[in-house]
Amino acid sequence: AALSTPSCCQQHSEEVCESCVVKTTLTAENVVEANKLSNNYKFGFKKWKSHVTARPWEDRSEIVKELYSDLNVIRGSGGSTLTCGNVLYLLLFGWWLSLLYVLVAAVMFVTVVGAPYGQLCWDLAGYFLWPFGKVIQKVEVPKSHQACEAGAGESSALLGGPTPLRWRPRCWVGTGYWRRASTAVWLCLGYPVLALAHGLVCVTAWLLIVLIPVAKLSARATSRVLLLPPERILIRRLRMTEVPLEGEVILCCYRAANPYYYKYAVDGINVFAVNLLPLVLVTLVLGYVDSPNHLTGSAVKFTLALLSIMPLSYYIGMAIASISAQSNFAVGAVVNATFGSITELTFYITALIKGSREGNRCYAEVVKSALTGTLVGCVLFVPGLCMVIGGIRHQEQRFNSRSAGVSSALLFLSVGGVFAPTLFSKVYGKLVCGECHNVTQNPLGHYLCHNCHFDLMDNNGTLYYSHVQ
Repeated sequence: AALSTPSCCQQHSEEVCESCVVKTTLTAENVVEANKLSNNYKFGFKKWKSHVTARPWEDRSEIVKELYSDLNVIRGSGGSTLTCGNVLYLLLFGWWLSLLYVLVAAVMFVTVVGAPYGQLCWDLAGYFLWPFGKVIQKVEVPKSHQACEAGAGESSALLGGPTPLRWRPRCWVGTGYWRRASTAVWLCLGYPVLALAHGLVCVTAWLLIVLIPVAKLSARATSRVLLLPPERILIRRLRMTEVPLEGEVILCCYRAANPYYYKYAVDGINVFAVNLLPLVLVTLVLGYVDSPNHLTGSAVKFTLALLSIMPLSYYIGMAIASISAQSNFAVGAVVNATFGSITELTFYITALIKGSREGNRCYAEVVKSALTGTLVGCVLFVPGLCMVIGGIRHQEQRFNSRSAGVSSALLFLSVGGVFAPTLFSKVYGKLVCGECHNVTQNPLGHYLCHNCHFDLMDNNGTLYYSHVQ
């Protein structure tokens, strides 16, 4: 199979830009290999393959697809909007956000020139108090004030009746200078306050994860709704018998909470890892700035470090999966064995160096315990846990025999390395016992000894310090 792909359109699978002139022809055994080569022929690996461990989008359920909606789709029947999540939104954000819009509307009316934006804030106060089942649209308005006045008495052909006054597009009082003055007053007095409030709502709802629709609602309101001229914004309450007016739908939200957002991913990264990523910067700043522990204690630093290492380990795992999906088995195994353990290697090396400098053997004991836990966990616990969890849903599971062979060989090497100091101590050491009792009262009989250990310091301390330890 031969596949010809423009060199500057690697990120698009179906569209080809007109400016592409240079093309590269690839030859492969089948279409799958040709597509793989077309994605990787320039640098070997793409920057990120977020879908290597995820199912195709077509096979995902409707619940998962709804997580990635932009809150701009009108559904025929949204059901009741009185849900626990919507009530939670009202208690956490809705009441004070609506009150803030009322205060900003009052300020806009006081400035006189900002009256159109004051009317907009007044309408948005009712919307953000309970935005569910309502829609905000971007509509086209007449170019002149006369056309706006003429359209005030027209009827809507879609709804079959006169348009209610509160649904009509707002008309500017005057043009030119007054329009620019009103926009300047809005951008200086009204928009910064509301943008800050929506930013706080967005961050809080995003951290709560199940309220991510509220975060999307606030982000879209700040970036789209509040930057549009007032006469182009139309706020409507949807009814099941209504046909939506013509115009672009900007916001349409039915639910404030969705428990399935634990599956949400940003560029292939789970939302939990994204939320924990800022802790890395916080941990680094505290570690270097507050070394004497004046601001926080050691327990707080340890907890922050433990939480911040989780997203980094997740990113490393996704990077290894991305490389392994585009390479052969050997490269994937080498990368997994080296770069996959970079976190543990960093910890081991740091602890051993610090223990050597301070002359404290406790660090070496910690490394020994961690190494033992790593061997037991990676060889026994993690594969066993995967088998048990996979067996809950799948009656039959398959594994890679070559991978199991490599893991077994590495296990034997690890066991040999761990037992090498023990063999040295058995061969060159001297057995020393604390107490020995003759069981049979016969000098040639059996003795029962307690507290026995091999002493390497009696005759050959150099061997112990230079090799065995």
